Amino acid sequence: EFVPWFLRRFRSAWPEADVELHTLSSDEQARALVDGDIDLGVARTVPVRPAVDSAVLGHDRFMLAVPADHAVAGQRTVSLRRLAQETFVGFSRTSSPSLHAELRSLLSGHGVGYDPAIEATEYTTIVGLVAAGEGVALVPAGVRRLQLPNVAYVKVADADARVALVRLSRIDEPQTIVANAITELARTAAQ
Repeated sequence: EFVPWFLRRFRSAWPEADVELHTLSSDEQARALVDGDIDLGVARTVPVRPAVDSAVLGHDRFMLAVPADHAVAGQRTVSLRRLAQETFVGFSRTSSPSLHAELRSLLSGHGVGYDPAIEATEYTTIVGLVAAGEGVALVPAGVRRLQLPNVAYVKVADADARVALVRLSRIDEPQTIVANAITELARTAAQ
């Protein structure tokens, strides 16, 4: 939800700016920043790269995407502990190791193992796998806007079930107008 909101405001303030979007994992963004291929990244996790600066812009609650006929589909909330016997679909540990590790850590803190039966690289694919009945998935709340037939979204009740939205940039250069704008707009949105 943040990226479309930000783009509307940024393009309104700087209509002459060239904007090109790429779908990259947090780790791929860090590599692209270091290599000079991109000027700014917006990610869900902070990759461990000494040359990359990060700032948390905000947090998004996790929701559980489930097949519409799943036992929890009609419930208002679900606890992470309840997911101990579930089959997960989720992000690839090779293309998104930071997010994969974050989900593994979150779930293990609630006594739940995390070893997705099927791994994918995009939320649209993950939710599509849920729709096909391949398992359940923890997704940021904004993903619920992706309304596919046979998918229900249930709020996760646990307070720690949230994921950051992080601005990534190169450490060794002054902040670009885009990096400054995204940080300022995020502060405005949080108020």
